[in-house]
Amino acid sequence: MKSSFEKLSRILEVYDNEISGTLYDLNRSVQTLPDELDLEDAKTAFNDSYYAIDDAAENIRQAFDAMDLSEDDINEMESRLYQIQKLKHKYGRTIANRNEYLEEMDRKISKAYDAYLVLAKQLSDIRKKGCGRLDSQIASNLKDLILPNAVFRTEIRNGSPGPDGIDDVEFLVSMNLGEQPRPLAKTASGGELSRLMLGLKVIFTRLQGIQTVIFDEIDTGVSGPVATAIGLNMRSLGNDCQVFAVTHLAPVAACAANHYFVSKHEEGDRTHTYVKQLGYEEIIEQLAVISSGSLSETAKAAARELYERNQG
Repeated sequence: MKSSFEKLSRILEVYDNEISGTLYDLNRSVQTLPDELDLEDAKTAFNDSYYAIDDAAENIRQAFDAMDLSEDDINEMESRLYQIQKLKHKYGRTIANRNEYLEEMDRKISKAYDAYLVLAKQLSDIRKKGCGRLDSQIASNLKDLILPNAVFRTEIRNGSPGPDGIDDVEFLVSMNLGEQPRPLAKTASGGELSRLMLGLKVIFTRLQGIQTVIFDEIDTGVSGPVATAIGLNMRSLGNDCQVFAVTHLAPVAACAANHYFVSKHEEGDRTHTYVKQLGYEEIIEQLAVISSGSLSETAKAAARELYERNQG
């Protein structure tokens, strides 16, 4: 049994670390070949082979998990029997009821754990089948945010059983052409991070059915066309839920359906905060101020053009 355990472990290690990611990338590249090449049969064969290999790997993984569980059960049983023997030696025959109770609890725990593994495996399968669609949706959204070379990939590895299943899930991202995807926390910064987080928010908000989203200066570190792209993405998200955005960028503010101006005033020995909904002319004035610091006719004309363009 030890030899089989080691063989299965080695097979899964090679597949997860050396083959799975490359095979996934290869299949995805084949599926994106242009239709004019007339390679539909090859694309279908690649796709079927990829899922066949992945299913076979999952069968091996299931056998490995079951074998691993059996060894753990044996170790746990030996430990419990040792404790029972110590208690029996100390308390005599009264340990019999305790022994029966422990055996019954072991059976219940084992039954519950088997049921957990079935559901955890189903959850793992759903994740692995759905992560490709998630990656594609996020990649498309990042292109809309002027990140044409960004690569986003969800990596799912075997993990320790827990409340969230048996998977370790990590998001990998590459922001620039030629860079290998790395963990999200170690990759993006500044304006790129702002756009990346917005792209993720847009997708996850729609998937989870969230009704209200608040963005607090998510446009920090960006300007120009990028700021407009961020504003338009938030406007698009507003079709699915209520979006509040705090911003100091005119291109972002110009995309909003409703505008509120927040101000502070000192009255006596206290400071009061006021929120006022703006009308059309007030919107134009505030856009002129935050974009050029001026209320000149030229500044207001530019603000009006910006507003009308982004409202379309």
